Parts: sequence; structure tokens; C-alpha cells
Amino acid sequence: ENDSAGRPRFYMYPTKQEAEEQEDGKVVRPFFSKAEFDHRLSKVRAMMLEEGLDAVVLTSMHNIKYFTNFLYCPFGRSYAVVITKDEVVMSTAGTDQQQPRRDEIYGIRNYVYTDWNKQNYLEVLRKEIGHFTKIGYEADHMNCQLFEEMKAYCFSSSADSATTPSSPSSSSGGGEEPAAKRAKTTTGSSDSSLLKFTNVSKLLMKQRLVKTEQEVELIREACKVANQGCDATIAAMKEGVKEWKVAEAGLQKMNELISEKFPASEMRDTWVWFQSGINTDGAHNALTSKPLRKEDLLSFNMFPMIDGYYAALERTGYFGNHISEQHLKYWNVNVEVFEKGREMLQPGKKLGDIAKELNKIYEREGCLEYRTFGYGHSLGIMCHYYGRETILELREDNEMILEPGMVVSMEPHITVPENLPGAGGYREHDILLITETGNENLTNFKYGSKDMIFKV
Repeated sequence: ENDSAGRPRFYMYPTKQEAEEQEDGKVVRPFFSKAEFDHRLSKVRAMMLEEGLDAVVLTSMHNIKYFTNFLYCPFGRSYAVVITKDEVVMSTAGTDQQQPRRDEIYGIRNYVYTDWNKQNYLEVLRKEIGHFTKIGYEADHMNCQLFEEMKAYCFSSSADSATTPSSPSSSSGGGEEPAAKRAKTTTGSSDSSLLKFTNVSKLLMKQRLVKTEQEVELIREACKVANQGCDATIAAMKEGVKEWKVAEAGLQKMNELISEKFPASEMRDTWVWFQSGINTDGAHNALTSKPLRKEDLLSFNMFPMIDGYYAALERTGYFGNHISEQHLKYWNVNVEVFEKGREMLQPGKKLGDIAKELNKIYEREGCLEYRTFGYGHSLGIMCHYYGRETILELREDNEMILEPGMVVSMEPHITVPENLPGAGGYREHDILLITETGNENLTNFKYGSKDMIFKV
């Protein structure tokens, strides 16, 4: 479809067929089966029926990935997937060309919008949802500006009288086209008095909490990759070697393993944080050029990213021959909390109760004030810049109950301030699958002062 100047607003592609999925020469293919994605779509459509929704508009990286297999790279542009009772329609930026269609599952209809006009993204949405009145959206992702623009542009009484948003849109670059020159939708517009928008963020999050067998298998393999990455990182340690250089060995090893085990997956986002000395105080401290020194406290953090799914292995270590009593005290206390926490991850347990019980160990040892964040969280489609199922956080105020099929981390962390003996951060991290009768540890890597002190 073209704008008034004859420039293409977007390109429309028919529903992707199974034959395209088997096209020779295609490098990236969905890891999960079509049946897996059909199961996910059936569950979201059941939710739509229960909530009385005509359509759900997905805009986040994690939910678009979860339902279509495409993980986008925003770079300032907006993306969308519209799910109705009959169709799945995806809108992607022209800068990606055919990559989204190659990556997605078959059964999806596509738009590729251009940058000739900054409203092209909204024009696609209007064509697909402008005639509906009950819309689900992700309030924890779609920002207020885009939400207001969507309402103003997509649900006007007619294409000619729609109000052009006055503020710059984040959806794409380009000039603004007068409202009277916009293309008219072929499906008509909704009665604004009947419009209802429902935030479905938590409902979608809840759907993602319980993992399928295929998801568990992927996470299980990712844990094995993390373990070997940590071994490679340990082997690269030498006095005077910079943090980033030590981490590089673990990163290379994990990427090699992912490429071998998952050759049809995109190679993106896997990373390592290796911290030493005072740099261990924060759980998410970036790599630096600090050289490794004798008597440094260590923190190993491996993050293999496979097909958009996150896994992590985190361990405390020590580089030297003379670890102090204070270092050992804090380390051993944290290991006690870690072991107790793993035992408590059982079906039927309330997350808040687990957190309160673990607090008692820190309190007994005078360390509770050094605890800096929750004890763990859900694992799945997430990274440091997308995802996170916040309703499954191991915190005192969380009433959520653990269920079989959930995949949860146990990762207690305390930070002793820099001016005190034993200063630094102490953290262990395992990934556990909640089963019908207890849990299964998917990590199984050495930890504690017996195995993680490295003599110089």
C-alpha cells in the first residue's frame, strides 16, 4: 500500500505456509515444534475468550518471541503481533527485510512497514484492529506515548477525521503525513464509546510460568553449556590477566557449544560477567580491565542464551593462598542459605514463606543487613534487556505458590561493605525444575570453599 506521494507504507505478505518452513538453504529454524506454538496460541485464545477480547496486541520482545519464534532488535522502532481468534499477524520494520518471515513459525501473516512516514507502524495496527472494540495489550511494555497514539490513530470514527498525534512517535522515523491524506482502512473503525483496553501483561506472564517438556529440555542443555563455560573461565585465570580477558575464554566456549548443539538457532546475547575483588559487590557489575590479583574474592557468572531462553550459573570463588576467616564466614553462611533454599523449592510452597525462612539464617549470623535482593526468580524467555516473569520472584511479599513445571533459580547474595573485613559479594546460583514430588537441580556444578578456592 502506498502513501499520497506514491511511496510504499508497507508491504503485505500472505500467510506463511509449511512449504516455506522447509525451504532449502534456510539457516535459522524454530527450535520448538509447531505443536508447541499451537499449544501456546490455544492458551492465549482461551484467555481472550474468558476476558471477552477481540484481539491481543503484543509489543514486547519476549511475548513476540514466545508466540511467533521471532526475536526482534528494536533500535528505536516498534514491532507488533496481533492475535485474534482466527489469525496471527505480525508487523515488523523494513530494516529487517525478510528475516522475521524466515524466523517465524508458519501460519502467520506479515506486514513489513517502511520509514517513509512515521505513522506507517500505526497504519498497520489500524488495518488489523481498528474495527475491534475490546483490545488486550501489554501495559508493562507499551509506553504511555505509544498507547495514546494507538488509541488516537487506530480507533477514530473515520480515516479522514482521525487526529494525528502531536508528539513524535517512537514507532519509526520519517515525516508526518496530514490526517486527510492517510489511507482509509478497508475494515472500518470502531465506535469509540465501546472501546475497552485490557492489560494482559500478568495473564501472559502467568501462561509462561509453567514450562513444557520442550522448554525444560532447552534449559537443561543450556545449564550444561554454562557449566562448561565456567570450567573454561576458571582455566583462563592467571595473576595479572584482566577480567574481560578471563571472561572471554568462557564466552568463546559457550558460543562454540551452542553452535554445535543448536546450529539452527541465532547466535546472540550470550555473555559472561567475571568479577574480582571489590567488583564482586554487585550482582550485575560489568566486566572491567582490572587485573586479577592474589587474594581476590571472585564471582563467576555464565549466561548462555539459546533461542531467546536464559540460563545462568553463578559461583563465588577465591584466588589466593590465604583466605581470611571473615571471607570464609560470609561465604559459608551464604552457602548454608543456598542449600536450605534449594531444599525448600517444593510444589505447594509459598514464595514469601521461603524468603522469610531463609532470612532467619542471615539474621542468626548477623548478615541480614547485607542481603541486597530477592532469593531467586523464574527462568524462561528473558535477558538483561527483555523478559522477566516478575510474579514469580522469591521475595517476602509474594503470595505465589510453586507448581510442577515451574523453573526457578535459587541465588542468595550478600554484599559486605568495602570498609569491613571480608568485603565483597557472595552469591551462588542454581536452576531448579519444580516436579510433582520436589525439585530437580538442572545445574549441578561445584560450589563452596572446598572446590572454589584456587591456589596461586
